[in-house]
Amino acid sequence: MGAALKGYDNFDVDALTSRGVWLSYVPDLLTIPTAELTIALMLALGRHVLPGDKRVRSGAFEGWRPIFYGQGLHGSTVGIIGLGRLGQAVAQRLAGWGVKLIGYDIAELPDERKRELALAQTDMPTLLATADWVVCVSPLTPESKGLLGAAELAAMKPGAFLVNTGRGSCVDEEAVTEALEKGHLAGYAADVFAFEDWGLADRPRDVPEALRDPGLRTVFTPHLGSAVEQVRIDIAMEAARNIVDVLCGKAPRNPVNTI
Repeated sequence: MGAALKGYDNFDVDALTSRGVWLSYVPDLLTIPTAELTIALMLALGRHVLPGDKRVRSGAFEGWRPIFYGQGLHGSTVGIIGLGRLGQAVAQRLAGWGVKLIGYDIAELPDERKRELALAQTDMPTLLATADWVVCVSPLTPESKGLLGAAELAAMKPGAFLVNTGRGSCVDEEAVTEALEKGHLAGYAADVFAFEDWGLADRPRDVPEALRDPGLRTVFTPHLGSAVEQVRIDIAMEAARNIVDVLCGKAPRNPVNTI
């Protein structure tokens, strides 16, 4: 089975292995476009891009007015949760934006890599308490499910923003809705949603209606992380090469399991 994706948490690896079926994935081609989209969501959320677009289209725009004042990135502290390839790619792309970068991961990055990224690795409580922007790019594992729940959101700096381009179920969407309604969370942007995590028996069946309330400060995209034309072609080709490897009697070049 050649999966044209990076996150394989929706596949039953044990079931495939027990039946002698290889599972392959595409480990890195999705990283850069998803990192780019992450920053796009940050800017759209902080700078009121969607409300501004709506105002122009409504015909109500009459030139500059002192409205839609937002929050920029320069001078802010960005906390990245998940310092794998995607988290590091986000950090690399924010390097020229004048931000302070902090990050959390269960694995410690080498000191040299942290220096290259100009990133200070810290613990989760410190990150939540100090970051103006919390960017969740964690993969979905049993440990990361519900990683950002009501308690963690309450521990965030008041008025901070949350962006999720990792996996939907890493964030408690009901708790996010409540934090937005109470004004503790300034805004939420996401490209991933809990209902997409098919491997979880208790997943919701849709994005919560309350979270879709247009009165909340949110920006959503329909899982566009890798939706770049050439990138998708490259991903499909790499998935096909994995399949060809197995048809030729070899292990796939990017295996998830071992047969």
